[in-house]
Amino acid sequence: MENEVWEELLKDWKPNCYCEEGEEYCGTCEVCEKPGHLQQCPMPIPYTGCWCDECAKKLIRLYHSGNSPMEAITILFNEAKNKESSV
Repeated sequence: MENEVWEELLKDWKPNCYCEEGEEYCGTCEVCEKPGHLQQCPMPIPYTGCWCDECAKKLIRLYHSGNSPMEAITILFNEAKNKESSV
């Protein structure tokens, strides 16, 4: 149920990025290396980076689940690192 709530809340989320007109992506995600968007971190910290839509939404969910911004970023990078090492 919780996942459905988040999907509904985030369904219209769009990155506020530096894509030029006609570009689908403007960078590579720092977490998973998929095509992404250079933008302000989707949490209240002064950090600009490149995030794919999936990782940005994960950060938003992690932060709003009670984690601090740094905890959310650490969890996300650790998940990606663990996923990478298991392949």
